[in-house]
Parts: sequence; C-alpha cells; structure tokens
Amino acid sequence: MDHVDLTANVVQTAIAKGPSSAQTTAALAALDQNTHTARTAAAKKDLAGYISQFSAFVCTTRRPAARSEPARLWPGRRGLAPAGKGAGKPRQG
Repeated sequence: MDHVDLTANVVQTAIAKGPSSAQTTAALAALDQNTHTARTAAAKKDLAGYISQFSAFVCTTRRPAARSEPARLWPGRRGLAPAGKGAGKPRQG
C-alpha cells in the first residue's frame, strides 16, 4: 500500500470508528511505519550516492608527490630547536 492510500485509510477509519479507537491507532501505526521505511530507504539511497560521488572525486584527484625528507615545523630550522641559540642544530639530550 502506498503512502497516499495509508493516509486515506487513517482518515476514513478515524471518521468511521473515532479518532481514539483501536482501529485508528492501528491505521496510524501502519502509516508511521510506512513513513519511517520510506525515509530510511531514501536516506540509504542518498548515502549510497554520496559515497559513490566522493569515491569518484577521490579517484580523480591527484595525490601530492611523496616528500624525500620530513616536513619541518619552521622552514630553515632543523627539528624543534627554538630560535636563537642552537637554531639550525638538532636538539640533543
């Protein structure tokens, strides 16, 4: 049963049996389940599309070339030596 039919069923049941009847409650539960299922299916489909698009994007981008030496925190200085005395020399100890 599609969502429109389930909605019509809720309205008809509420009119015929009363808004707080067990039949109306069951019809509302069926409508809620259908709505939840439809939203879950749509979300899963969207997620699959996003994953596919992201994968395609990653495959088409170029990775940077590997560096032959480690990155430096301060260009022109070696290691983590502070500026001033010992700058340009690796820390010892």
